[in-house]
Amino acid sequence: MMIFGGTDDSGASLDDTHEFNLSTRTWSQVKKRGTKKNKWPRGRQQTCCVTYHGDVYMFGGNCLGSLTNELWCYSDGVWNLLPESPMTPPAAWGYSGTIYNDCIYVFGGNTSSGATSDIYRFSLVTSTWDSVPTSNSPPPRAFHCSVSSDTKWFILFASTNSTTRPTLFCLDFHTLRWHELKPLPALGLMRGIAGFINGNVIIFHGGKSK
Repeated sequence: MMIFGGTDDSGASLDDTHEFNLSTRTWSQVKKRGTKKNKWPRGRQQTCCVTYHGDVYMFGGNCLGSLTNELWCYSDGVWNLLPESPMTPPAAWGYSGTIYNDCIYVFGGNTSSGATSDIYRFSLVTSTWDSVPTSNSPPPRAFHCSVSSDTKWFILFASTNSTTRPTLFCLDFHTLRWHELKPLPALGLMRGIAGFINGNVIIFHGGKSK
């Protein structure tokens, strides 16, 4: 397991990388290698991370008030900045992401113009971005929770409209159509939730109500 960034008690963005060994159950901090801009990410928070074939890909985030659309790859203890392509998504924070068919998908997030419900896709084969048109999209949102299973991607909570009730949407990757599922209990409009899938059950924990 690997974690990167976040903020300290003073609100400063961190650029630390830590690894947790699941066999020995011990933490270690990764030493910075090199000082060049493209060899170590700036400190950031509310970034989006996914894993693919043992590597970690990190996209976007808030770097001390400056939003970024950088895509980084962490492999064998080394960070590398990947080049932009013409369809690179706008800089934002509070995205969510997943992997499907050798591609990174990112949804939503807060840009300088506000929250979106757009989806972008990065091909891990061609190293290029493109936008993904979908139908019946959910309202724009950021700082939400997302989990995926097979050909389904679930988005929970954190609509940007304070009058919107808590929602659960599902994207079918085959049809690229969103479906709103059964309304959630009156849990409030929460953000920053952690979630995962266990069998056919979505489990989520924590979060902060608006």
